[in-house]
Amino acid sequence: MRSKNVYTAIGHLGKRPELKATANGTPYARFSVACNYSYKRDGETVQGCDWIPFIAYGKLAEIASKHLDAGSHVSVDAKLKPWKSTSDDTIRYGLDVVATDILFLDPKQASAPEDVAQASPASEVAPPDSDTPF
Repeated sequence: MRSKNVYTAIGHLGKRPELKATANGTPYARFSVACNYSYKRDGETVQGCDWIPFIAYGKLAEIASKHLDAGSHVSVDAKLKPWKSTSDDTIRYGLDVVATDILFLDPKQASAPEDVAQASPASEVAPPDSDTPF
């Protein structure tokens, strides 16, 4: 049986990710992405914004904290990771949105870092060979 645990959000960061480390030394960074939405209610457009909290680990966390800032436009792929914590006879449940890939959507800077994949407009993509059958 196939399973799938995928989430993607496109939006802008609220503030710069801060790099921290777990107890065993693994780097991590938390950041939130603003996702705007709108819908009609009684003929009027209602607009809102959801703030999606992400956490990134390892090299992805280091890159995010180094190259992202408040307002950065990004597409974040993630997986949902449920957790359970027990303390003082209290059980707490939660859900982390763990980033697996971050695509930087801001226009490419003249001095773009090599370790960051920048989104390129479709106009910069080379056309396929004329011999391609599709």
